[in-house]
Amino acid sequence: MQHIGSGKVIKSGPNDHIFINFVDHGGSGILCFPEGEMTIGELNKTLTEMYRLKKYGQMLIYIEACESGSMFKNVLPNNIKIYATTAANARESSYACYFSDELETYLGDCYSVNWMENSDKELLWLETVGEQYKIVKFETNTSHVSEFGDRSVSKDYLSDFQGEEIFLKFGSSLFSQLLQPHQQQNRRPPNVHLDAVSSRDVPLEILKRKISKNGYESNAAKQNLHSLLLKRKYVDEFINQMVGEISKHFHLNHEAMLTKRVADVMDFDCHTKLVHHFSRNCFSFSKNAYALKYAYVLTNLCNTGIPVNEILIRMEESCKTTKMYSNIV
Repeated sequence: MQHIGSGKVIKSGPNDHIFINFVDHGGSGILCFPEGEMTIGELNKTLTEMYRLKKYGQMLIYIEACESGSMFKNVLPNNIKIYATTAANARESSYACYFSDELETYLGDCYSVNWMENSDKELLWLETVGEQYKIVKFETNTSHVSEFGDRSVSKDYLSDFQGEEIFLKFGSSLFSQLLQPHQQQNRRPPNVHLDAVSSRDVPLEILKRKISKNGYESNAAKQNLHSLLLKRKYVDEFINQMVGEISKHFHLNHEAMLTKRVADVMDFDCHTKLVHHFSRNCFSFSKNAYALKYAYVLTNLCNTGIPVNEILIRMEESCKTTKMYSNIV
């Protein structure tokens, strides 16, 4: 993330409690930013280095992203005072909810909405982190909310991380601002629907809702949907072709490379190099969120044990003919 953003970082020390709430697109072993991405290896290396340098006392991490559990599964140590919860496990999508007819978009994601609502209504100095996790896990029935790391942190009170009055003073999000007057009446705001949809299907669902209306907007939405489906098909076909060419060269099982989704990242260095190379030369993950659907393929390639530089050469050959689309969501 060099040269991007303000350059500001947390200047923390061994007595500080840090709360990180990350919300963006994700894939197997990847979290995306508006520009660039971070891999499982990069994230966990940073966290362990912060522990070594005593950059925090305790840390709480919430991650809202598809397959977000893959960032910590079997990797985050249980003794470095970091506790993380994720919107989904390592293999599934997170879900959006609260569709607004007025704004024609989803106001939040189920996991995030649930923890924010809980923090809004509870006394943060009386509820523990672990209690919030259990509540959010129960209420988020669209995906498997998961926990990782040092469970001792979960015994601390939420006020240690979220502040005692932070939500009362500032509100938690646009979602909270819209819902706040209606929560007191224990009902949803008008024209807002609870129906949840996979985060990866949100662009399609929004267009389909527009198509259901009559007039110019409906016709434009039909064209946009057709274009989006063609772009998604192009990504599908490209991945199949790339994996086929690499599999043929290294005598791998093409189908297994393309469909196997159970393995964890074993070689962080290989995985990080493949992710960034693919994102720079094939499809930018941050600009083409749909490509994250196939992030697991890079894990499969790394787990073959083939030297990463040899895989990179074959990948570069495949990517030479790629149309550099953007906004394939």
